Parts: sequence; structure tokens; C-alpha cells
Amino acid sequence: MVSRGLSVVLVLALSACAGAPSSPPGQGSAGAPGAGQDSGAPATPVEPRAPEVPSGQRQAGEDLLRQAERAMASGDDARAQGLLQRAQRLDPSNPAAYLALATLLQKRGEHASARAMAERGLLFCQAQDCDQLRALAAP
Repeated sequence: MVSRGLSVVLVLALSACAGAPSSPPGQGSAGAPGAGQDSGAPATPVEPRAPEVPSGQRQAGEDLLRQAERAMASGDDARAQGLLQRAQRLDPSNPAAYLALATLLQKRGEHASARAMAERGLLFCQAQDCDQLRALAAP
């Protein structure tokens, strides 16, 4: 009787485990990208999901971008950088914020930071921004 009850519990426990994958798709059991895959097969790129941004927050980000443009035009790059960073935090899927930040960082001689910012922007860019971001992201 006890062994039958233990068997039922064991079957239930195993069936619960069978429904959940042990690791995300495209990763091996160790969780490392490419583990358990044929080394000759290209890795499947993961499409980034643009975070949901409320329209008011998106508009605030656009307003900050315009303020940053005016600050750069007047030569106040430090203020422009702060405004651009705030705009990017408010709307992290806006490629214009990444492009403006990357351009400003490049202008200031911060090439590695500019390249990293441009690479992040490439995750969210549309056709008009992609070429400029690619140029800034190139080594």
C-alpha cells in the first residue's frame, strides 16, 4: 500500500517536471549559449522586445530630446548628455536617443562608449536611424 502511494507521488512529481523545459531554447543544460549545439550551426538571434512605454512617458522623452538638441546647439554638451540619458531611460526603445547619445559621446572623444551606445540603439532602430547607428558602432 505504501509503495503504491509512493509510486503515485513519484509519477505526479515526474509529470509536473516534464511540462517545464530544463533550459531556455537555444541553450544547453548548463545555461551557456550554444552548449549542446553543433558548433557549426549559427546561433539563432533573439529578437529584443521593445518595452511598453506609456504615451505620456514617450512624449516626455521626445521633449527631452528636443531640449538636448537645443543644448547641443548652444554648446552645452554636459547638459545635453544629461537630458539625453534621461530621455533614454524614459523611452528605452527610442533609437533617436541612442543615436544622439552616441553622436555626442563620439564628439567628446569617448569612442568606446559611443560604440556601445550605438550597438544598443541598433536593437531598436528603424531604417532611417540604422545606417547612422551602424556607422557609429563600427570598430
